Amino acid sequence: MGVDPRNANQQVRGVALLPYGLGKKVRVLVFAQGEAERIAETAGADFAGG
Repeated sequence: MGVDPRNANQQVRGVALLPYGLGKKVRVLVFAQGEAERIAETAGADFAGG
């Protein structure tokens, strides 16, 4: 490719999207009380409370 990695404007970068992810489950934690806690749980938060 003729790229010099020491030169900042010639660095090669990229992103690859894996079809099955990395196998880690994303968890959502919400610090809330009362009505906001109920809304967070309804929206799908894994943990909600205050």
